[in-house]
Amino acid sequence: MLAQLEPQGFVQIDRSLLVNLRQVAPVERRDRGQYCYVMRSGASLISSRERHAIIHALLLGATVPLRP
Repeated sequence: MLAQLEPQGFVQIDRSLLVNLRQVAPVERRDRGQYCYVMRSGASLISSRERHAIIHALLLGATVPLRP
């Protein structure tokens, strides 16, 4: 499913969570390599620590799909 959604701006932030980066308001860094995504709807989603390097690269502007 992720392969189909990546071109539309989705990224996997946890084993069972995909996020559309176009719907994210702020991204806040948390303890131990986690990030908190605050969606435009007001919902907050926490990423896994294992996805830290990939998420960090995307936030810095990586343009190619990255996988662990």
